[in-house]
Amino acid sequence: MAPRRRMMLQLTSLVDLLFIVMFLQYMELQDASAQQVAAESARAKLAETARLDATRLKESALANTEDMNRRLQVLESENKSLQDKLTDANTRLAVTQVEQQAEEKRAAADMRAIGAAVKDMIGIPPDALLAAIGPAPDAERVKLRERFDELRGKSPGQLVQHLRETSELKKYSEVWEVHIASDNSVSLKIGPAERQTNERLFVRSADEFANRVVAAAKDHGEPKSLVIVCLTWADADLRTREQVVNGLKFAVTALKPEWGGTKRIELARLGYSETP
Repeated sequence: MAPRRRMMLQLTSLVDLLFIVMFLQYMELQDASAQQVAAESARAKLAETARLDATRLKESALANTEDMNRRLQVLESENKSLQDKLTDANTRLAVTQVEQQAEEKRAAADMRAIGAAVKDMIGIPPDALLAAIGPAPDAERVKLRERFDELRGKSPGQLVQHLRETSELKKYSEVWEVHIASDNSVSLKIGPAERQTNERLFVRSADEFANRVVAAAKDHGEPKSLVIVCLTWADADLRTREQVVNGLKFAVTALKPEWGGTKRIELARLGYSETP
């Protein structure tokens, strides 16, 4: 019986050991399963997070795409508007340039006509008057040309009177009058009508007359940029006429440095006229 009892004891120990081993294996399996479940859960969470992130990125990308498309449409519309405005501006600029060129041609023609009239009718260099009326507006330039056309054929006396009354000319120049009467007396008118120096004298020498003209001009004050000295004469003797002409030449030379040398004084010998 003793050997059988020992065998039973040994079997009992083996069975206990087996249960222990099986329990340990079970626990190990449980731990492994728990870890696997945890890992799978973590992977599932990561996958869900990634999916959510991907969804958000997709929605954000779509929203940004729509916003960019809207902005692109706005920019395209603005660009088209700017292109239309640029086209319109270029068209208007082209029209303006054509009109400006035409106006410049008309202005040049007006200036040539005025210059020719000044040379033919008054006998002064065309550039003298053209330089003075350079700043004149188009309307005044046209009126001045028309006025000179009207004055063609007028007598010297009428010409002087009309030159004094031409408003467009008065804005840019002054007309001084010198008339030698049949009794050899000299009428001297300097300045505009509202403040005109008006005197009558007999000339004894060119120098004396020049001094009188210079003194009267200085008393009158600073003139316009251009002064036209219109000389007419009746049946005066040749000696008096020569003294007056030479005296005026001397006076013009003496007055050139006055007023900063910015004034141009031209002598216009218009010819015979019974009255000033």
